[in-house]
Amino acid sequence: MTNELKAHEQFLELSAQLSDKEFADAVVSAASERYADRWRCMAAILVALQDEWPAADADYLDAAALVAASHRAFVDRAPYLRNLLLFVAAQSDIAHQLGGEPRRVLDHIEQSLMNRTRLQGEAIRAIWDEPMLQARDAATALGSEPTNRERVRQHRLRSELLGLRHGRGYLYPAFQFDPERRCVDTTVGAVNQHLRAGDDPWGVASWWFSVNDRLNARPCELVAADRDDDLLAVANAVTEPVG
Repeated sequence: MTNELKAHEQFLELSAQLSDKEFADAVVSAASERYADRWRCMAAILVALQDEWPAADADYLDAAALVAASHRAFVDRAPYLRNLLLFVAAQSDIAHQLGGEPRRVLDHIEQSLMNRTRLQGEAIRAIWDEPMLQARDAATALGSEPTNRERVRQHRLRSELLGLRHGRGYLYPAFQFDPERRCVDTTVGAVNQHLRAGDDPWGVASWWFSVNDRLNARPCELVAADRDDDLLAVANAVTEPVG
């Protein structure tokens, strides 16, 4: 059966089953939303048009528009209906044309770097959620005047104190300080030095704030919790040679 005959049959069946208002509503609904109740004939016709006939099939479009225009709801509207049907059939192609071509396609190396960068970004964001002290507050936590930032800097340069670059200065995770002795927690200082916090501050921060399988907790949560030996052992295991 030719496309033209199929169109005539489908639209004639539609005319017999729907009232004028239902017919008009079906056309508008199916054309504008591209979905409708499949038992409504117009929706089925437009779905078939989109899935089975190319947008350039002029015979089908002309026949469909001509028969539809003969219905009382669309008298003398054949050109409009044809354009409407053409647009529905071509919607996907038009959308892709408007969307254009991809601006950049990553190769597997670039994709790998992109994924690593994304993961690093998520890790950094999680670290910034932790309580931090500015340099002046870190100085106070070390028993010095707020203006004595040099003491804080010396601890950081010796890798005893983990400092994270932020703008033109540094922020210091608050868990590192012993509030009673007003100094860097002894175990924290030893771990930071062992892990070389001055050389790899973000890596060491990630170690402190990530759940450790051997500890079944985040190391930062075990500071001042009588787990010093466990923290030192796990930190030592990080740099132990393999084999």
